Amino acid sequence: GVAKVSVRRQPRVAVLVPSHHEGAALIDTVRTLIGQDYAGPVSIYVLVESAKDSSVDALRGAFSGRRVEDAGACEVLLETPLREVRLVTTGHRGKHAKLNFALDRFSAEFFALLDADHRAVGTWLSSALTTLELTGAAVVQCRKMPLTTGRLGQVWDALLSHTAFELLNRAQWALFGHVYFTGSTAVFRAGTLKTT
Repeated sequence: GVAKVSVRRQPRVAVLVPSHHEGAALIDTVRTLIGQDYAGPVSIYVLVESAKDSSVDALRGAFSGRRVEDAGACEVLLETPLREVRLVTTGHRGKHAKLNFALDRFSAEFFALLDADHRAVGTWLSSALTTLELTGAAVVQCRKMPLTTGRLGQVWDALLSHTAFELLNRAQWALFGHVYFTGSTAVFRAGTLKTT
């Protein structure tokens, strides 16, 4: 079976945020991650292709603690005892390639994935880690909020991302014993994506 995690010991979580020209909107995404109610350490990795990404200047302006590491590929934008924000230049355009780049280079007991155009609710990490602990699951798919400010966009996102996938997953579980994983907002044990 899968080992359970004790949320009381508060393991380190690495949050991967693949971004492609999200601009200043990405600042809200990062702030929702910094503001998580989870009391353990959280490392936030914003993954961009290059310094030409429209998110880079916005993030540099919003977070002043800039320090360059890893031969210029990683900039520390914020560093506190429990939270850090790093801007990582991957050299890759695709989401999958950015995620593979990060998974090969960073370590944590748990990884979380949040799309750059979403906001995490304040209890996201703590509730996902509790679910992992109670169920022994390897992955917890979570809900998120779109960054769009328009009501129509939020309604559309809620209908597609929540209602439609929930109905699809219930049907797939009943028929085939598995569910559809969208991969846009999830928390998973570190070894989960590295197994063959």
